[in-house]
Amino acid sequence: MSSRHSLLTALATVALFVGLSSHSLALWVAVLSPDEVASNLIAPEKVKRQVAEALTLKGCEFINGWWCNGTTAINFCGDTASLNAMTARLAECPEMTVEVSFKRHDKDSQGKNSRKNQNLLDRASDWRLVHDSKTNTFLVIVNLESENIHLDDLKIPPAKGPKLVP
Repeated sequence: MSSRHSLLTALATVALFVGLSSHSLALWVAVLSPDEVASNLIAPEKVKRQVAEALTLKGCEFINGWWCNGTTAINFCGDTASLNAMTARLAECPEMTVEVSFKRHDKDSQGKNSRKNQNLLDRASDWRLVHDSKTNTFLVIVNLESENIHLDDLKIPPAKGPKLVP
């Protein structure tokens, strides 16, 4: 085999490895506090404070969370009034979007965090809040099997927050 052919083969192998690995590598970080979501926002300090206040309201008990490739997911326990208060406060934050969906917990996840089950709930949480930093969207995923959340009393806020006033 010629050295030129060997070099081309080596370069093709490296290019293939780099190309494939760049799509499969991700940084996975545990979130230790809901304040981390607000501090990582690309937004004015006033908006960061509003988000932090919304995520640390009385009755919204932080369980755990994770961050991966610009998406943060945090699990909460609380009752319907707490969930209503959190979603209403998030909807008041300028330039933020709030979406609400409903899911049953994943009987097989047992709290495992993976890209595959990022929108599935574990048994311990009443709701999960997923923040997409690219779109500044907060997705609230309500656990349909929660004993603390009463869907008859759930209030879904406006989806888009007000424009940011400098």
